[in-house]
Amino acid sequence: MQKILQEVKQYIFSKGRKLEQARWNYHFEQQSKEEVISCLKDFQNEDGGFAHGLEPDFWTPESNPIDTWVAINILDTLNLDSTHPMVRKVLDYLKNCTYQEEYVYYFSIPSINSYPHAPWWEYSEDRKIAGYNPSASLWGFILKYENPNSSIYQVIHEKVTVAIESFLKTTTTEKHELVNFIELY
Repeated sequence: MQKILQEVKQYIFSKGRKLEQARWNYHFEQQSKEEVISCLKDFQNEDGGFAHGLEPDFWTPESNPIDTWVAINILDTLNLDSTHPMVRKVLDYLKNCTYQEEYVYYFSIPSINSYPHAPWWEYSEDRKIAGYNPSASLWGFILKYENPNSSIYQVIHEKVTVAIESFLKTTTTEKHELVNFIELY
């Protein structure tokens, strides 16, 4: 096992971004989470959302729900509390996100088409929303970190209730959507 871990480490440090290296150092070398946070800041925009290829399959500089979903999954491993500035900025982004319809967040956004991207990220009006991907996971972040007395918390709580009822009635679920429900849980 040690040999495999060394090979993985060598690969991450020869091919990975500084973010992946910082995450390795935090999780396996008992180094500070501050380096992970610092690397994440390179992907965060002023509005609190994330972009710039955090999800490496597309490189739009515009904040979007998918890059923000990637970020919240990293943040969740750092055990931050609800007062951390990066958590607060993400919540601000999710509350004010342009790319949502009644807090159902878009899977793809128009600006993706103007930057290098994998074909599955191509934006079109008819596929901007992909079920509960990434909404379910983003809702989980809101419920975990937002004040339960806030208006958005109440709205999201209702959405989650409806989504879970719908999910339980479904006989098949697309795998990415399933991952989002697991993250919501």
